[in-house]
Amino acid sequence: MKFQQLTIGQKFEYQGEFFIKSSPLVASHAETGEQKLIPRYAAIVVKDLPLPPADKQPAGTLNSAQVQTAFNRFFDCYWYSLQEIKSGVEAQALESFQSDLDNARQQFFNDLGLPG
Repeated sequence: MKFQQLTIGQKFEYQGEFFIKSSPLVASHAETGEQKLIPRYAAIVVKDLPLPPADKQPAGTLNSAQVQTAFNRFFDCYWYSLQEIKSGVEAQALESFQSDLDNARQQFFNDLGLPG
C-alpha cells in the first residue's frame, strides 16, 4: 500500500519502524512522537484496520427536525425568561439582548446548515 492511501490516524510500518499518519505528508513515530516526512509514493505496511469514513453517521445521529425542535424549545424558554425580567432592564439593553439572541439562534442553525 502507498502512504497516500492511508487515512490520517492509521498506524503503519515504514522502513522497519511504526508510525501514525498525522497529515497528508507527515507521520509521527508511534513511540517517540517524532515527526517524519513520508513520500506519498512510499510503500508501507498497514498495521491496523482503516478508520471508518468520516461522512458515515453514527447510529445515534439526530435528524435536523429533532435539532430544530429542541433548540426552538430552549429558545422559547429563554425568550420567555427575558420577557419576565423586562421591567427591570432598560429598553435599549433589552433590545440589544433580544437582537443578540436572535442572531445567536440564526448562527446556530447556519453552523448546522439548517434553515432558521
